[in-house]
This record gives sequence, structure tokens and C-alpha cells, in this order.
Amino acid sequence: MSEISPPIGMISAVLGPHLSRTSKMRLVVPVLVAVLTMGACTYLGSDRSVVIVEMTEGAWSVMPEELSEAELVFRITNTGTEGHRPAVIKTVTAPAELRVARGEVDLSGTFIVWPGGGGSFSEWPPEEMAELFPLVEAGETVEDAARKAGEGHPGLGTYVVLCMVPGHYERGEYAWFEMSAADG
Repeated sequence: MSEISPPIGMISAVLGPHLSRTSKMRLVVPVLVAVLTMGACTYLGSDRSVVIVEMTEGAWSVMPEELSEAELVFRITNTGTEGHRPAVIKTVTAPAELRVARGEVDLSGTFIVWPGGGGSFSEWPPEEMAELFPLVEAGETVEDAARKAGEGHPGLGTYVVLCMVPGHYERGEYAWFEMSAADG
């Protein structure tokens, strides 16, 4: 008798001999990917959290929407057909109420968390702003860490992930998450 891996064995016990091994694998693989992804979304260790962002035209999503204070790692995927220039900011302004001038989001009074290691908007020279926000092409994924807590990390509050391409924020290309104090 051949040895059956535990996930396949569980499906075999439930569904019996009615499905082929290939059909059982087709059921197991997506479930395992989902479980592993959910675990990675919120917890890489006691001091790191992965924030998963999906960008498409007109709507962005972020997981998790709430997390405890930690070093942040952003995994940003463009599932749309256009290029996007993502930014992560910390702000006291409601995510849907950021100021916009000539199609561009006014970052005055915000703290840029990603990309570039962070800093207040006023710290960035205007000639470097175009290079600050990388273009993420359709189908591309980027992953990078934000500034660590204790190194100028902005801490608790509301974080907004938004597109810096002129006009994109106004068509709904943003999402947000909240960072709260760690339970303890």
C-alpha cells in the first residue's frame, strides 16, 4: 500500500474513492495556498507583519485591515492593466479626504512610510519626488520593508496605500489599514 500525504489522506477519508489522486490534489493545493497566505498576511514573527496590497484600476485592497504595531513588510501586486505608483503614508486625514490639486495628492503633513525608508513629506527634495514612487507594471509584484519601529517609524494610527499617478487617487485607487498597540 502506498503512503498518502496527510491532506490527501483527509480528502480520501471524506470523499472516498470517488475522486482520482489528481482531482484530490486540485482540491488540496488551493486550500494549502490560502491557509499559508492567511498566515503570512498577518504574522511573520513577533515583530514583523506583512501587508498585502492588490492594485487594479479604480479599486485597491489591503490585508489585513487591522494589525498590531510591528515592522511592516509590503507585498504590492498590480493585478490591473495599467502601471501604478504606490505609496504608503501615515496621516490623520480620513483616507477618502486627502487633499488633491491638479489630480495629484497633496502629501503635506503626512509621513511617507514606503517607499524609500520613510520621512515627512517636507524632507524630500522636489526633484526626487518623481523617482521616489516606483512604477509597478501590470502583473508585477514588489516586496519591501518599511522603516523599523524605533528608527523614525510613525507608529500607531491610520496608514493609507495610494496611487501617486495623477488622477488615480480620485478614481478610488487607495486602501487603508489601522495599526494599534500590541496586545500584551
